[in-house]
Amino acid sequence: MPKYDEYEDEIGPLSAAARESLSTRFENITTNTANTSSISNDVSASLSAQATAGAITAAAGAESQVENTNTDWINNRYRPAMGWVYMGICIFDFILAPIAWTAIQAIAHGSIANQWAPLSLGGGGLLHVAFGAVIGISAFGRTKEKIAGRA
Repeated sequence: MPKYDEYEDEIGPLSAAARESLSTRFENITTNTANTSSISNDVSASLSAQATAGAITAAAGAESQVENTNTDWINNRYRPAMGWVYMGICIFDFILAPIAWTAIQAIAHGSIANQWAPLSLGGGGLLHVAFGAVIGISAFGRTKEKIAGRA
């Protein structure tokens, strides 16, 4: 296994925080080990390799590819569920409630005095903006997943 100095030569000098973290972890391991001479170089190289991998991954902005093994229905079906919920809100607030409101006024008072004010437009329509953002971003993410699956 390569030694610590070989890793440092390969990627350049480590930061002070990384060097301190490695030395602290190394000291903890060597004080708890009876045979420090044969283990110290391997431990040092292992810790350096871990730090190097983390630094390279973070610096390059790499994405980790972790397979989702969660088979729970909510994890697989939340995108369509969000669409159905939003569609239900819109149908109620813009179609069913205005018709019912007008019918109730016409039957009860004999005239239509007030117009229906959509509940979801309260607060400047922030509900629609939020649903649009969530559904739009999740649709964009799903499109990327499908394209990546075909490639």
